[in-house]
Amino acid sequence: MGGLRLLVLAAAVVAVAASGSPQPPGPAPPVEVAHSRAVPGHITVIGTVARGVEQGCYLLRTSGRPYLLIGDDPDIRDVGARLIVRGDARPGTPTTCMQGIPLYVTDARPV
Repeated sequence: MGGLRLLVLAAAVVAVAASGSPQPPGPAPPVEVAHSRAVPGHITVIGTVARGVEQGCYLLRTSGRPYLLIGDDPDIRDVGARLIVRGDARPGTPTTCMQGIPLYVTDARPV
């Protein structure tokens, strides 16, 4: 009989969720969640160039999050180089590299 009660309870929860009734406001998300996503826009980051898992993909490993380096600057392909990179971050942009936050490089220089 306990399994039947659980099934009925689960069906009731699904029905309420599907009804579109508004949920009561919950607490604000923790700060860590807010910082887990990059904000799109022009940024400057410092890190070390590393190869991505896909051929031709290069990442900038930073103390925070990795950035996928996109552009024609040869410095961004110098594996092991420590760089200061300026560019436009575009989180959520699909890439064939499937790693890091896409960063369209406007300037890259050794630190």
